[in-house]
Amino acid sequence: MPNPTAARPRVSAPIPYRRRDWKRWTLLAVYVSAYGGFIGVAVAAPALLATAVIGGINLAVVWGFALIVLAFIVALAALRLPEQG
Repeated sequence: MPNPTAARPRVSAPIPYRRRDWKRWTLLAVYVSAYGGFIGVAVAAPALLATAVIGGINLAVVWGFALIVLAFIVALAALRLPEQG
């Protein structure tokens, strides 16, 4: 009887699964970079966020709403990727 705890050969995931994982990580990187940029500007140059950009609304509010919209776009894009196995 074979030993069930014996090491099994490692089987790599098929290429399409890796590609989907790469796309998910890319979506996450896009959002994290946008959010990190917002936090970086808030820490390094908070006066810049007080600048009025659209109809008297400051950059902080516009960027904040853009992050919310981007979160929905990233979520919808991630949902369109097929499930793994």
